[in-house]
Amino acid sequence: TLLALSNVLWMLYLGRIISGITGATGAVAASVVADSTAVSERTAWFGRLGAAFGAGLIAGPAIGGLAGDISPHLPFVIAAILNACTFLMVFFIFKPAVQTEEKPAEQKQESAGISFITLLKPLALLLFV
Repeated sequence: TLLALSNVLWMLYLGRIISGITGATGAVAASVVADSTAVSERTAWFGRLGAAFGAGLIAGPAIGGLAGDISPHLPFVIAAILNACTFLMVFFIFKPAVQTEEKPAEQKQESAGISFITLLKPLALLLFV
């Protein structure tokens, strides 16, 4: 969003820095696939994930180039809208996989009482700065 709204160079740099810090979607998507699929279906889902990333790598620059001909800010506006949609879908629709198997006592770790997702929710604001 910051990239779409920037009108000075330092805001563009700040937006790219934030994008780089929060841009590990490939690793997160792979861990979700690994955690939420059965072992027998995992390779097929990793193939679909790779196909989706490949399609994005092909279509993204083409769409950005066409949008850039209309306006220099339009590719960033489109990216901001897609990022907002992704954030809303993950925040409201996505249900993390629940581990049902019991770990042996020596593998259990005590929690500090704060879940990892609870710690990450305030950082979601960085996606929209």
